[in-house]
Amino acid sequence: MEVPLVLVNGSRPGRRVVITGGVHGGEFIGVDAATRLAGLLEPDDVAGQVVICPVANPPAVYGGRLNISPLDGVNINRVFPGDKDGGPTDRMAAWLFEYLIDGADAYVDLHSGGIDQHLLDFVGYRLTGDAELDAKNRALAHAVGYELVIFGTSPDGGNSHAAVAPPGRPRPRLRARSLALPDEPAGEARDPRRDRPARRPGPRPPYAGSSTAWTGSCTTSASSKRRSKSSR
Repeated sequence: MEVPLVLVNGSRPGRRVVITGGVHGGEFIGVDAATRLAGLLEPDDVAGQVVICPVANPPAVYGGRLNISPLDGVNINRVFPGDKDGGPTDRMAAWLFEYLIDGADAYVDLHSGGIDQHLLDFVGYRLTGDAELDAKNRALAHAVGYELVIFGTSPDGGNSHAAVAPPGRPRPRLRARSLALPDEPAGEARDPRRDRPARRPGPRPPYAGSSTAWTGSCTTSASSKRRSKSSR
């Protein structure tokens, strides 16, 4: 099995950052974002090393599976740090953890929604019990600029950011998915610095599709804008 990797060695000394996409097979936005970033970075842009793995779970991505591997029906983001003597997905998780994730100074795992999910963009990080490390994780998460920042409080779950929380390195994790948010008074502005504990999402609202679809190109000039539109 081949796992695509891009290493950008910076022109200046610094830390090692690992970025993964494609942990879940049906989440293609992270794959695309990681691939684009790999094509943009130059050594002079980097201090240290950036390791980009755009397709961390090839069987699931290339097999078009949403969350599980077609090899054994296992969700890789429930078995980290993996098992070298386990099944195909456990061995894949063990390889990623040993050779990529565990040696990083900072770890970013890119996720998005599948075709059946309603999403809010957010950044998540994991509390470790180390106040200094938690402050670094929180600062890194807020540096992304998303309004919603959540945190996990348990090392359980088998996902990658839970597995790397204890060792003592700042590793924020990026992911977009549906969230169950607490009610807020109407008109109250959300404080982007008020992090929320991660919770299981509530019932999904019915899909509200648009009644129109853009089907043509958009031509813009100083005097006019034209769009081609048709009804579904």
